Amino acid sequence: MEKIDSSNEDSLKLIQSIQLDMLIKFHLFCESNNLSYYLTGGTLLGSIRHEGFIPWDDDIDIGMPRKDYDKMTQLLSSSPFEDMFLQNLDSDIYFGLPISKLRKKDTFFPEEVNKGIQAHQGIFIDIFPWDFVPQNKLKMIVQKLSLKPLKRLLLVKMKYKVKKSHNPLKIFPNLLLRILSLTINRNAIIYALNTIITVGNKNPSEYMICTGGVYTYDQEKIKCEWIHNEKKSKFEEHFFPIIGNSSEYLTQIYGEYMKIPKKHQRKRHISQEENLIVSQDNQELR
Repeated sequence: MEKIDSSNEDSLKLIQSIQLDMLIKFHLFCESNNLSYYLTGGTLLGSIRHEGFIPWDDDIDIGMPRKDYDKMTQLLSSSPFEDMFLQNLDSDIYFGLPISKLRKKDTFFPEEVNKGIQAHQGIFIDIFPWDFVPQNKLKMIVQKLSLKPLKRLLLVKMKYKVKKSHNPLKIFPNLLLRILSLTINRNAIIYALNTIITVGNKNPSEYMICTGGVYTYDQEKIKCEWIHNEKKSKFEEHFFPIIGNSSEYLTQIYGEYMKIPKKHQRKRHISQEENLIVSQDNQELR
């Protein structure tokens, strides 16, 4: 194992090369098992705007309809990759997100939000499940209002670094979350969160939603027809599936998405106070 300065350009290229290799392996796995997945979020943006990684980005985002996502987790729990670990609420008791992360073994890639916790922290690909938005308006409102506090409660419970608000109106809710995190066990929070996330799946609507994402409820909604109109898009000399109407989706999340953000607006995931750690085998990917 070797430490590498996380702030330099070479380390970013190393991270991206490892992640691309992981994506190719995941793509082949999905093809062989007839699973649908799509580049999403910043990875889709990178594919459309740069034909590859956003130059300063250090992660990969994938979206999967729930039925494909569940089949994927079942297959990889029984026959895992030799060099990658599928991290989710079932496989890692210290994990605190309602998504999966495909982690590269023998690497250490600490994010600011989970720095210091015991969960696996290898170089990763984010895999987001897409669930149906409830047709029933009341259920949709309940889902919309309860998702953020439940996700935040789980993060607090698992000792993730949650941003503290200086808004006086949020002091009491944040204090309440801290108290609840001490009194409610992890399994109960996960059960409540999963119930809310999947509440619309029994009666599918024309919309799906990425409930594990970081954007607003309305930003994370996608039309089911976009999934049915699958396309291929170039990403680092390879072609991967993307949703149809990607322009509408990217505008929904990023606004003027073809506009390059200013340097101070560019974000990375790895904590700049930590070193990237990789094995000698992984360095050969450079």
